[in-house]
Amino acid sequence: MTMFEEGLKDKQIKYTRVMGLADPFARKSVIWGLFFIGLLYWSSPVYSALGMFWNPTGGKAVADVIILSAPEKAGLGMAFMGYLASGALAAGLSTVAGLLVAGASAVAQDWYATVYKPEANDKEVLLVGRLFTAGLCVVVVILALNPMALIAQIVAMAFSISGNTIFPALVLGIWYSKSNKYGAVAGMVFGLLMTLLSMVGWIYKVPFFRPATSSALIICPLVFLINIFVSWLTAEKISLETARRTDNIMRKLHNLPGQVEEEGDERASAFAH
Repeated sequence: MTMFEEGLKDKQIKYTRVMGLADPFARKSVIWGLFFIGLLYWSSPVYSALGMFWNPTGGKAVADVIILSAPEKAGLGMAFMGYLASGALAAGLSTVAGLLVAGASAVAQDWYATVYKPEANDKEVLLVGRLFTAGLCVVVVILALNPMALIAQIVAMAFSISGNTIFPALVLGIWYSKSNKYGAVAGMVFGLLMTLLSMVGWIYKVPFFRPATSSALIICPLVFLINIFVSWLTAEKISLETARRTDNIMRKLHNLPGQVEEEGDERASAFAH
């Protein structure tokens, strides 16, 4: 689950882009953020084990409600349980809002203004982001009217998609300089299709299909291999200018000598200060 969550760290990626790749504070913030996220998800098996010891005959039902049942057993009262529930609700709302903003930014800025229509002005990009946000909200509401699984299972499915698509591309993009856009796209498409296939097979109880929440145990390593292999096959398609920019970015990411300031970095630095 930790690597699934790392693939969802859109805020940390955006923060690094704003502060600049060479900014030491940005790098340290990302590292500490990932460390505490890892601690959070490493604690999940502990909660499950405590639920089984709390009431061995209760099974999964007890493990799922241990966070709410523990304050009750300790005699902390309904006020504390309400405080705990309100925190969970606030966390859910903030997560939904953050992901909506991240999705709108990805479509409007990273795709529409960068790939589809680079000459688009700020007003047009903002309109595209708002329209995508509204459309995404409608889709979410429709799906929520008849949920396919429990909320925890749905969240785990989202983590599976992230772990099988974004996580390998993110890791190889940072630590493997030969990875290119062709390999990243091929790996992400394969990971997405295989994850969706595992979800469909799991939901409709097709034989031999493992739970979709555990699909990354098989799919994620395959995505790494596909990314590396396709990048190797398409290495000649990468222009010298792209290779130079990639080398410069890698130097900034790892704080290596030979860095060259570019126009986008100057704008980001000016915006951050």
